[in-house]
Amino acid sequence: MGNNFYIVAGCFGVEENAKKFMKELISDGLPASIAGKRKGMYVVSCFNASTELEARQKLEEVKLHLDNNAWIAKSSELSK
Repeated sequence: MGNNFYIVAGCFGVEENAKKFMKELISDGLPASIAGKRKGMYVVSCFNASTELEARQKLEEVKLHLDNNAWIAKSSELSK
């Protein structure tokens, strides 16, 4: 089925800033990666899921950990 949903922790216009944030998340124990680009911004994701239900459940955990405005993006919204 594939990973159709991403928990987005942040978006950055500069790739180096996205990479820096990704490294911070990884050092905090989250499996972060740059999921692609959306509207010209680099999307830093800290989780991906096959179903929207799974993504919504994980989003609540991520929000508690990051204390930020994390949100869900569909893979179709991202470009590589």
